[in-house]
Amino acid sequence: MDTKEQGHRAKPNDLLAAPPRVINVGLAMFAENLANEGAKVVHVRWSPPAGGNARLASLLTKLRG
Repeated sequence: MDTKEQGHRAKPNDLLAAPPRVINVGLAMFAENLANEGAKVVHVRWSPPAGGNARLASLLTKLRG
């Protein structure tokens, strides 16, 4: 049983002893580099709403209510 199943909190040293697990948001290159180093990585494709255009993002927000 792991510590979560037993109801115990993980100790800080436990986190440092385990291999890194990463959620990468944005640039795929970061996820690829981490994976090449052996890290477990989940990559989330994300970009700002309306391509970062503040005016268009505001209009989208109004459309969504």
